[in-house]
Amino acid sequence: MSALVGTVVEWAELGKTIAASFLAGVGVTAAFAVAILGAAQFSERRRSGETLAAGAAGALAVLALALCVTGIVFGLIVMLSD
Repeated sequence: MSALVGTVVEWAELGKTIAASFLAGVGVTAAFAVAILGAAQFSERRRSGETLAAGAAGALAVLALALCVTGIVFGLIVMLSD
């Protein structure tokens, strides 16, 4: 019976898929969290008059959000490709 299961389920591919989905899920979530942090810091720094720090926080928010969107688009391309 185990020989049959071994040929039906490709365990190496299943393991790679689980690892990739875990890393993608954690990565996209972390990128979105950094984007929120950057946006909050941008707002706080701008109110206090720290323009350089506000610009850096804004750039961080934009870059993190771009990384988040890139991860989502890449995932969609992989899922929809033949």
